Amino acid sequence: MLRRNGNPKLITLGDLIAKVRQSPFNWLHVQRDTWCLNVSESRYFKIHHIAKKNVVELGSVTVISYYDEGGKHPVKYPRFTSMFKSKDIDQIFKSFEDYLKEHPNTMSEIRKQLGKFKGDATAPQLKFLKSVFAKTVSKSSDKLNKEGITKEIDIHLNGLTKKQASDIIFSYTISRSKAIQIYILEHFLNKKEKRKTLLD
Repeated sequence: MLRRNGNPKLITLGDLIAKVRQSPFNWLHVQRDTWCLNVSESRYFKIHHIAKKNVVELGSVTVISYYDEGGKHPVKYPRFTSMFKSKDIDQIFKSFEDYLKEHPNTMSEIRKQLGKFKGDATAPQLKFLKSVFAKTVSKSSDKLNKEGITKEIDIHLNGLTKKQASDIIFSYTISRSKAIQIYILEHFLNKKEKRKTLLD
């Protein structure tokens, strides 16, 4: 994307949000400027906005599992490998689509994720999610109507499918409370009427 003077257009977070929403893939918002697409238990794609360089970067993350020095506690280390970097958002997504066409096995794994979790969210999923949401809300700003939003969250979580619950848990494993904060902003504080009710 170029300006009229031929210089690259300044990429905004809004530009990236709009493009992600247009994507046919299930990109999950895990940090303010970062989205991830789950492939398997040990791999996912990550796209993020590097504002200082005015670029968007997309890469593959491989989760490496090992045990600590004592050999008692499992540790997971995400290793990021850059694939595409550009000042043109459209080019990034086009390159990614071309990559998937050239790697049908990866495309197949992504599709499996979409149909893997059918039915309502399970009791263990809900128990875990209610716990992490409660912790996030308890540490939130005093301006937040914590009692009101807790009720809204409880109703919302009880209506989740197994896939939706799995997506939130996946996001949480990547960026912990930041992913939950973003989820709350996008699902409970995304409209003026809701903000009036849930913000003191």
